[in-house]
Amino acid sequence: MARSTLYLSFDFQLFDYDELEFMDPEERREVLEDAGLDPDEFDF
Repeated sequence: MARSTLYLSFDFQLFDYDELEFMDPEERREVLEDAGLDPDEFDF
């Protein structure tokens, strides 16, 4: 997935790739799981 196309809607917030990249790994995993995505498919 291209960096510019990864946007997740979570609790009315949008996270772009850069925000996810700098999140705590556990927080990022939770955000991705809550969005219905497999966190293991993404490299940060």
